[in-house]
Amino acid sequence: MIVGGTDVTYDSTRIAGTAAGKDNIIAPRVYARGDLRFISQDQLLKARDAMRAIVADHLPGTIATITFEDGNPAMPPTRGNLAVLAVEDSVSRALGQGAVDRSTRASAEEETFPTSRLTWTRSMDSA
Repeated sequence: MIVGGTDVTYDSTRIAGTAAGKDNIIAPRVYARGDLRFISQDQLLKARDAMRAIVADHLPGTIATITFEDGNPAMPPTRGNLAVLAVEDSVSRALGQGAVDRSTRASAEEETFPTSRLTWTRSMDSA
């Protein structure tokens, strides 16, 4: 979830927010919340490091922070996961959408961040 604008409210308990602003300015306040999916602890740590580096490179005169909350554990490939993948593949083929295999899923997952919860905030307030 992302909420940003000139006037922003964000309720982290309900994971809800409101925003108002103009479309011709850079939003002075932005909140983002999401989660990470990963197959190993190493992949989680690398994703977190990459995200911290992005946040650390914020614009001058801005404040950016990121926090992580541990959630689900790593989800390495297992026989059960591969069985679910086989069902997903058969449904995809039946719907005429083509095959879904490990390489298809792996490339899709690599394009998103690899569950650990994250919250990112950006503010134009002075540091």
